[in-house]
Amino acid sequence: MQTFMMWLREQHYAEDTVRNYGLYARRARDFVGPLEEADPELLADWLRTLPPSAGSWNQGRKALAAWYRWKGFDPSPVDRVPTMPEPSRVARPITVEERERFIQACEALGGMYRVMGL
Repeated sequence: MQTFMMWLREQHYAEDTVRNYGLYARRARDFVGPLEEADPELLADWLRTLPPSAGSWNQGRKALAAWYRWKGFDPSPVDRVPTMPEPSRVARPITVEERERFIQACEALGGMYRVMGL
């Protein structure tokens, strides 16, 4: 796994991503066995062991896709595992206190219109 993680660093992945992908790849290997011999159904079975969210599924799938790319698989078995649609994010309203802090910060930086580029 160390050489996989070194390859991820060489590809300029963020350190958190390197750590997470390494963890996902190890966990997948522990569940599946040799990843080189895994089929898409077995990989999907492993992904179902992750927390039940689109983010977990897709992150695990991306980690496996990177692992197979590192090994030179084209296509890879994970290519036939679908991604899960992620819910669209809705803007979160801010509290009155957050609004006040924002306005104070804008005033300290020269006014809201200047900060917002208007």
